[in-house]
Amino acid sequence: ARQARTLYLEKLDIYTIEPVAFNTEASEYAPVLNPDGTLVFTSDRPTGTGEENYKWTGRKFSDLFVTTASAPDANLMDPVINTIANEGTACFSSDGQTMFFTRCGLSVDIADAYCKIFYTQKTNSVWTEPVALNFQKEQINYMHPCMAANDSVLFFISDNEKGEGGFDIYYTEWVDQSWSEPERLGRRINTENNEKFPFMFADT
Repeated sequence: ARQARTLYLEKLDIYTIEPVAFNTEASEYAPVLNPDGTLVFTSDRPTGTGEENYKWTGRKFSDLFVTTASAPDANLMDPVINTIANEGTACFSSDGQTMFFTRCGLSVDIADAYCKIFYTQKTNSVWTEPVALNFQKEQINYMHPCMAANDSVLFFISDNEKGEGGFDIYYTEWVDQSWSEPERLGRRINTENNEKFPFMFADT
């Protein structure tokens, strides 16, 4: 917090910030760059999948969209990824061939649908049917995947009752061709409040 305040007070004119052309009146969040140069983000804009509205927001269920920074609009990602459920908060392996994302509920009739992390792989330019990560348990939320630069560690959040309270940040490691049982980051990171949307820049 002290470092962030110092940077804020310095008022460095390093960046120019301006809205992109593909924003809408709906929510657009959790943007991530795919190594192929495209930008993937989450939105509940009217062009999303399905006919129903999400009861919590009154808007469409969220989906993953793809675009480029200079494009005037964005397109839905493949139908195999976007369903009538809420999809969002994606991350990619360093080669862009594997994508992890959150999917919450598989039916519009579920009032309190739990969230799980899925992964899909690109084969001949087509994304495969998403599969849920193997360590996830029922009636626990797993969300907001974020991959470390070496592709062997995946950070995410969960409201597991063994946590510090609310949502905490966990990590799992790729060992012997499978993801390990998750470990919670320590109390220097996690608190009794909600920690969400972890982000990695290289190994930071």
